[in-house]
Amino acid sequence: MERSLENIRIVVSHFKNPKWTVVFSELQPFIDKSNVAENAKRLEYDYEIDDEVLIVRDGHFRKLEGPYLGPYSIVQVYTNGTVRIRRGTITERINIRRLTPYTVEQEE
Repeated sequence: MERSLENIRIVVSHFKNPKWTVVFSELQPFIDKSNVAENAKRLEYDYEIDDEVLIVRDGHFRKLEGPYLGPYSIVQVYTNGTVRIRRGTITERINIRRLTPYTVEQEE
């Protein structure tokens, strides 16, 4: 434990070095620009209890499998960007970045 604390102190002392502050100050505009571009594509959505959501599938999947799983019902919403959904008889806590709101197409 003492050894890991010492390693952390060494790393922190390197970042307090004036050379690193210059590097970080030069990189910060690029980081901000990247964040703005990434966040511009996001749609603002607030999840609520009893909303229906789809889970985005990870990795590779077969041709006849859709890109989403669900729909599942939200049981609880947390403030840290996660929700608890009901998948059959179990509940699962999942990050909202893996979710898509489920909308039912209205029939005429």
